[in-house]
Amino acid sequence: FEEGALPNLKRIMDRGARGLLRSTIPVNSAAAWASFMTGKNPGKHGVFEFQVRPNPGGQRMIASSRSIHGDTLFQILSRHGLRVVAVNVPMTYPPHPVNGALVAGIPLPGSSRSWAYPESLVDELDRAVDGYIISLPWRDVLGNVKPFLEQLTVMTRKRAQATRYLMERYDPDVTTVVFVGPDRLQHCLWQLLDPNHARYQEREARQHHGAIRDYFFELDKAVGEVLAGVGEETTVLVLSDHGFQAAEKQLALNEWLAEENLLRFPRAGLWSLIEPLRQMENPLIWRLRNWWRSNARTLAPKPGIDWSRTTAYAPWGFQQGVSVNLAGREAHGTVAAGAEYDELRNRLQAKLLALRDPENGRPVVREVRFREDCFQGPFLDMAADVVLVPEEGFSVSPPPRLRSLFRSTGWACGCHERDGILLAAGKGIRQERFAPGAAIQDIAPTVLHLLGLPIPDDMDGRVLDELYSPEADFGAPEYEATSGSNGAEMLDIYTDEESRDLEDKLRGLGYLG
Repeated sequence: FEEGALPNLKRIMDRGARGLLRSTIPVNSAAAWASFMTGKNPGKHGVFEFQVRPNPGGQRMIASSRSIHGDTLFQILSRHGLRVVAVNVPMTYPPHPVNGALVAGIPLPGSSRSWAYPESLVDELDRAVDGYIISLPWRDVLGNVKPFLEQLTVMTRKRAQATRYLMERYDPDVTTVVFVGPDRLQHCLWQLLDPNHARYQEREARQHHGAIRDYFFELDKAVGEVLAGVGEETTVLVLSDHGFQAAEKQLALNEWLAEENLLRFPRAGLWSLIEPLRQMENPLIWRLRNWWRSNARTLAPKPGIDWSRTTAYAPWGFQQGVSVNLAGREAHGTVAAGAEYDELRNRLQAKLLALRDPENGRPVVREVRFREDCFQGPFLDMAADVVLVPEEGFSVSPPPRLRSLFRSTGWACGCHERDGILLAAGKGIRQERFAPGAAIQDIAPTVLHLLGLPIPDDMDGRVLDELYSPEADFGAPEYEATSGSNGAEMLDIYTDEESRDLEDKLRGLGYLG
């Protein structure tokens, strides 16, 4: 803003309301975007991460749009006869039918040609923008800032072109588009943006400052292109599903649990050969690691966890939580419900809050909460028993056998933070900063209220009337009874090959270890 690189976003900010938007806990994009679309907390919509939480030793499953319980905002708008265009919103694959067009976001397998509704849009968009790009796993360009930013720019331009094409084709009442470029950039270039980052080098930051600024200028141009021809009375919401903070060290959560004698590993065997490669951030090494994961089933059994001697573990994809190996719930549970379960959770909470970086004594964990304090609903049992929020400077990794409690975050030098942003502008929107308190699950009911539509009574979110100017009269919110579920399927909809492809993609985006 200060350098004048974001004129379109500044115009929205200057003529409307602005403030913080709190994400879900844990700060995971799968859970956050599902809450954005449903107006519900993860305990109601059932998505806590990009994987369905496995039973110990069970098959991991990648979450999909079919994992979300309850209708999404796009389905509700369609049911009321409004035309929608939704582009690249995560957790929308495979796409549900809508009154308009829906282009799915991550996760989706690279081999799929069914990532849009109607399906004919796949070829149509490819022709319209000369090859539509869904996402960019940044590890493909490790250590190469210039080609990385060039690819982000191309992806962002094509996203804006595709959105304008669909707006002109469908004349929607509501348009939603997600630009993932800022997320990818901040994950791997945060050390160039934040002078307080432990790995910040002023010379390197100055070297890349112009190119990073140019990317944000292109992003702002994309916003302007999407809003071209949209009148000032049209309501515009600009939001992020989370914020960002520095990540200098990664806590190996299962390794910590092993040190606390709460988890036991069997002998690793040949898998120990791959461990030194985890410390290397190089595209060739990254491809070698992927090859090993794809072929290891036939070369050697993967090391797991000795469940008979384990009382707590970090679920594979749940990057900020610990689950209790509870008897009667887990396949090989060792902890009794009741007093033993409560005592273990209290111990985990106290130990995690007391955990310090051995190099400088800094606290590693900011907050530790029990799951019932974070989530409510019929899918509470799918959540980790203890949820944690790391301090700035730290991220969390669940995979076993890192053989060290901390390691450098390497390429992932920025990680998610709960406070994102919300800008709002349009007729009836106030022109000032609003107080903290808005949350991502508030967006769906607020959009419905702005459109004069009833709000499903099972939504957890509230109408953000603090965005409204004093003279605006949108009326009192109306609510409608709902069944609370769209019949979500907790089934694996992907083939084995697609699942491996998606795991590699999510690993390349930092969501899996």
